[in-house]
Amino acid sequence: MQAGRDLAGIVCYRLVLILRVLLLQVYTATVLLPTYSDVVVVQLNASDADTAEFTRLRYSVDAGNTGNRFHLNEESGVLTLREGSTEDGDMLDHYRLEVSVSDGKFVDHVVVNIEVKVLESLGLQFSMSEFDVEVLENTTTVEHVALLPLVGRSLNEHVSFALLNAVDHFSVHVTSGVVRTTGVPFDRERRDSYVVVVEARDERTPPRVAHTLLRVRVVDMNDNAPIFVHQPYFAMVTIDAAVGTIVKKVKTCLCEAVASLCYRIIYRLDSDAKVNSLFSLH
Repeated sequence: MQAGRDLAGIVCYRLVLILRVLLLQVYTATVLLPTYSDVVVVQLNASDADTAEFTRLRYSVDAGNTGNRFHLNEESGVLTLREGSTEDGDMLDHYRLEVSVSDGKFVDHVVVNIEVKVLESLGLQFSMSEFDVEVLENTTTVEHVALLPLVGRSLNEHVSFALLNAVDHFSVHVTSGVVRTTGVPFDRERRDSYVVVVEARDERTPPRVAHTLLRVRVVDMNDNAPIFVHQPYFAMVTIDAAVGTIVKKVKTCLCEAVASLCYRIIYRLDSDAKVNSLFSLH
C-alpha cells in the first residue's frame, strides 16, 4: 500500500512539471525581409524523461501557419521558411504558431511568436549583394568557397557571421566570413545549385545586420555512363568486302543532365583476338 502511494506521488509530481512547461515556454524569432526559402527561423528543443532509445519525439504545427509559409521538421524541431519573400507586404507582420511535440503518448505545447521586419543596413553591408561560386559534385574534401568582405565596419570592430540556410553542405567562419563546404558530397543530378543566405551582425545596440546571397553552382564530375541507343545491332558484310568498308555505325547518348556539357566518348572492341583482327572501331 505504501508503494502505491509513493508511485502516485511520483506521477503527480511529473504532471506538475509538465504543466509548468506549458505555462512558461514561449519562443520568439524575427524574419528579416528580403528572405529566402529554407532560411532557419528557430530551433525548437524538447526533452523527455524516458530513455532516448525508447522515445521518438515528433514536432508539428497545429495552428497559425497562415499561407503555409513555414515548415517544421518533425524530427529535428527546426522551423524554416517554406517560401521566401522579397518585398514588404508579401508576408504578415506577425505570426503566432502553436506547436506541439509528442512522444507517441504524451503531448506538450509551445507558442512561437515570429515578427517580420524589413532589413535596414544602417551602414553595414557586404561588398556585393550577390556572390557566384562553383563547387565540384561528389567531393568529400572540405574546401574554401568564398570570402565575403564587409564595408561599413570600424577598425577592429567585432562582427559575427552566420548562415541562415544550407547548413548541411556549407559553413561560415564566425569572425572571418570565409564560407567552406562541410564535406557532405553534392549530387548534381539531385540538385544543381544553391542559394545560401549569409548574415553579418555587429555588437552595437541595436545591432546592425547585413545579408548577402551566395549563389553556388554544382559542377558535374561526369559520373554518368554513356548508353548505346537503338539496340540490338545487326549487320551483314560480303565475303569480298574491301578493307575499310563501314559495317555498322553505333550511337550513344548521355543523360539529359549532362548532355549540354563537353565530353569525349571513347569506343573499343571487347571481342576476342580473332574478331579484333578482322574489325576495327573508330
